[in-house]
Amino acid sequence: MDKNEMIELSKTALDNAYELCKREEGWNVDTAGSDLSIDWRPGDNLGIKVMENGGDWRAWRVKAEIEGTVDMVYNIVMDVDNIASWNSSLTQSKVLEKLDDVTQLTYQVTSGQRPIVNHRDFVFLFRKETRGEERLAGGCSVDTDLKPPCKEYTRAWQFPGLMIVAPAAAEKDDSGSTDKCVFTWLQQSQYGGMMPVNILNAVFPIAMKMFVNSLKAEVKRQKKKEKKQKS
Repeated sequence: MDKNEMIELSKTALDNAYELCKREEGWNVDTAGSDLSIDWRPGDNLGIKVMENGGDWRAWRVKAEIEGTVDMVYNIVMDVDNIASWNSSLTQSKVLEKLDDVTQLTYQVTSGQRPIVNHRDFVFLFRKETRGEERLAGGCSVDTDLKPPCKEYTRAWQFPGLMIVAPAAAEKDDSGSTDKCVFTWLQQSQYGGMMPVNILNAVFPIAMKMFVNSLKAEVKRQKKKEKKQKS
């Protein structure tokens, strides 16, 4: 797959993930809270390659209200090379190649617990966009010679998914901004290896809550840093 094909794939994957995420019907509630909700539906590869013996994976969607501006939260999750510094579920995260101003090819390794759970690695192609007040980033896994599968890790596969950061429905200040936003994350994966799908489905919502908590903690850390710099 050449550069132009990857860029076109990123556009298609983002559009498909956005449409799936915005669907109102067909979701099953896992967690319902005042500031965080998680639901799921049967996975949809949306035309992307499926791993052999991957089982019946699910599409998971988390929505969380975060005490931070849209710009701050979006910039944190888009800083791919530094995600592993605050997200304990990853041991590696880096940009492999910038295909254009809004499209990146990235590589990440999860923090498995050997010998129970082996580390997973995956290549994720994503595109950044702004739609109205929403800031988006979404895409899917691809095969690339830059990071072929290796014996050290079990290769996982990400179907079209995305993150959305949008202003919360709250009163805005005089500048028209609000210090709260809603973070939405749609993820659907095949984790490969011998892990039973029912175990993966039980663990996924826990992992999503851990990610959101880690993101909130990083937002607080950066807000304190900004406040200290201004004082």
